[in-house]
Amino acid sequence: NTTVIVAAATVVSTPAAGTANPFAYGLKSEIVDGKLNATFALNTDATAVTVKVLNEAGEEVATAEGATAKAEQTVAIDILSLPYGTYTWAVEVAGTEKTNVEYFGDKGFWHPRGVDVDNNMESPAFGNVYVTEGITVPAKDIYWSHQGGGVGLYIFTPDMQGVKNEVTGKYAFFGDVTYNQPTNGADFARVRVAEDGRIFVTRCNKAGDYILYAPSQADLVKNDKWTSLLNGVSFNSSTYEYSNVDGFVAAANVGLDVKGSGENLKMIALSANSTVFGANAIGSRVNEYALGNATVLPTPTSVTAMTDYTILPRCANVDYDDRGGAWYCQYRATPSAANPSLIYINENGEQKLFEGVGGAARGGGGIRVSPDGKQIAIASSSANPKQITIYNIMWAADGTPNLFPETVITHGIGTNVNDIAWDLAGNLYAVSNAGELVRGFALPRTEAFTTKAAAKYAFTIDDPTAIEEIEAENAPVEYYNLQGMKVANPEKGIFIKKQGNKATKVVL
Repeated sequence: NTTVIVAAATVVSTPAAGTANPFAYGLKSEIVDGKLNATFALNTDATAVTVKVLNEAGEEVATAEGATAKAEQTVAIDILSLPYGTYTWAVEVAGTEKTNVEYFGDKGFWHPRGVDVDNNMESPAFGNVYVTEGITVPAKDIYWSHQGGGVGLYIFTPDMQGVKNEVTGKYAFFGDVTYNQPTNGADFARVRVAEDGRIFVTRCNKAGDYILYAPSQADLVKNDKWTSLLNGVSFNSSTYEYSNVDGFVAAANVGLDVKGSGENLKMIALSANSTVFGANAIGSRVNEYALGNATVLPTPTSVTAMTDYTILPRCANVDYDDRGGAWYCQYRATPSAANPSLIYINENGEQKLFEGVGGAARGGGGIRVSPDGKQIAIASSSANPKQITIYNIMWAADGTPNLFPETVITHGIGTNVNDIAWDLAGNLYAVSNAGELVRGFALPRTEAFTTKAAAKYAFTIDDPTAIEEIEAENAPVEYYNLQGMKVANPEKGIFIKKQGNKATKVVL
């Protein structure tokens, strides 16, 4: 077992109220009269917004400035003069340089247990924030989740506006799930959004159905329906385990992460054979699954037993990294050989880091690797004040991760930071049931952030006089003169012929 190596932190920050790091989201476009009409929104006010048209080499071939206010906007760029080829577009957004951490976007939750961000620019929900509320909420307006509908999953747009459930008219997504919350547990716990848009939530309960999913945000908003990944798998009410003909499948789940998409999606889960989610080591294990597109959880491809240690299931979590390994973290004020606070297991199931005697105090299971895999954020609970430390990860030749703190955030949301999530634009989100908050943190950022439009909004110019995006079959034909005015009955001259999203110069 290897102990983590650390160095002195470079920045210790007690955030003041501020604004998020800005970025563009909701990108969509259409071509009208030889112009690319690029539509998007900003999560907060910016200092500069530039829409860029890019060729296949990624070079800028046309630009236009956008408005800097937080609102949806459309920017038009003339593309008639572009040479033939295929083009994409993007929105670059700059904000006031931040040298210190700021906090923003507070939302009151009674018992928030999970948080995630959709970081896939191909997704229509790019930048959305997902939060779970796990316990029946007191009737107090200080809680967003009281006003929003109680237990369930909540979805926020990047400017932290709630997304409504079209079935109930409220903000909570709980579907046809029967509420079940045991002592020290929480009905809805972790939430993870896969690259392909599937949403997964875990449940700390004693009734089974430990892992639920929805095929997409759009489906969840329209239907408010969750499906169990354990439908049709046998449940043992004595051991709280599910099994199939090949053996063990899953137990009571408290931590979960997913990686990949479609047929390549993998899932990792932390589970225990217990309904009382206090300190125990009964059947604790980390299971990995090749889930792919399956709708029923298969037998795990690997099982790493954690029964050598005392586990706090309600205050523990597991998180993938970009190397195929996984980080395991649990609440420990004083880590020891029997009570570790941090473990790293590589892609081969080998334990490459063990934080026991002399290790740092960890808290709530709040741990998350950054989207680029270069950093990791870990919460502490026993330190006063309570903190989230962002470490740079340095890898030894033998695959051992060494952690060097870069930023220490005195977060102000109490003990038990249960979960952490990053977005791509330099914002961090954390949830705490002790502080009863979801809080966003804007990390130091000096550079602009660029959001790329999804591939479906690329367009092709077939030759020097033809512009094509996505051609609509059998669409009506319209003609325009070179000044962009519509012509009902074109005669001799040069015109722009528009059919669907295709525009072509023609001579009549």
